[in-house]
Amino acid sequence: MAYELRRLSFGEIIGKGFTLYLNNFLPLMIISLIIMLPFSVFEYFIVLPFSSARMLSGYDSEYLSGILVMYAGIFSQSYLNFLAQSITGGAVFLMLSTRYLNMPWKIGEYTSSFFKRFIPLVLLSILLSVMVFLGYIFLVFPGIILNLAFMVSAESCIMEKKSVFGSLRRSWELTKHKKGYLFGLVMLTSLIQGGVMMIFYIPMYIIMAYFTMQQSSNPTEYLYLIEQLQFFYTKSVTMLLQPYSITVSLLVYFNLRMEKEGFELEHLVDQFTMSSSKKDDDFSLPQATN
Repeated sequence: MAYELRRLSFGEIIGKGFTLYLNNFLPLMIISLIIMLPFSVFEYFIVLPFSSARMLSGYDSEYLSGILVMYAGIFSQSYLNFLAQSITGGAVFLMLSTRYLNMPWKIGEYTSSFFKRFIPLVLLSILLSVMVFLGYIFLVFPGIILNLAFMVSAESCIMEKKSVFGSLRRSWELTKHKKGYLFGLVMLTSLIQGGVMMIFYIPMYIIMAYFTMQQSSNPTEYLYLIEQLQFFYTKSVTMLLQPYSITVSLLVYFNLRMEKEGFELEHLVDQFTMSSSKKDDDFSLPQATN
């Protein structure tokens, strides 16, 4: 399907995000599954046991030690999820950008391009997580500002082949004076995803209610069973819904570039085509001339 390459309004970004998501649903799911599956397996067998309620049963004489180990496991699990979602987001963005720019999607070229940006993307994700986490720790507001300021840093890293710090600077420039607009988009996207997620979670809540009524005399085994259910269900729902937020970020990135640099996306398509065979070309748009 050919997409009209132009500036989009607030509502059009939300609507076209759905269109882009649905039109590319199958490749989105395949990419998400391929990347998230190894992380999920590692998390299930290595990390999850340390954040499990069952784990506390081995610390009866040292309850405090058990609590500390459990919280360390929960933190590791959250961080691993963040890293997995960041890498998945980069891979999905790379695929969607070629589709949105109406270019053929060749698996070989896609895989090669992704692995060339894999290390910078991982380092960027780690740095971002630390910066935003510290922002939320000291005060919530700085964390929100940093999150918005670096919202398109991964897109800059992949599309423009920027370095880690170059991607952060690029995102800071593109999102300057746009924090309120971006906050509105993030909130609306989150509400949409949250509403859909609640619908998907209804069957799980019904199953949990059933197990509650059938609860045995061993509450630890019951909690462990609930944790297993939540783990698999959450992973499935995340894989299903996360790509939509990435489509919105993609549209925001291209919108910001057109608005800040004064060029239509056709210029980016031409440059992308000419640069695709070159190893280290930057996909940045040419400067405007008077």
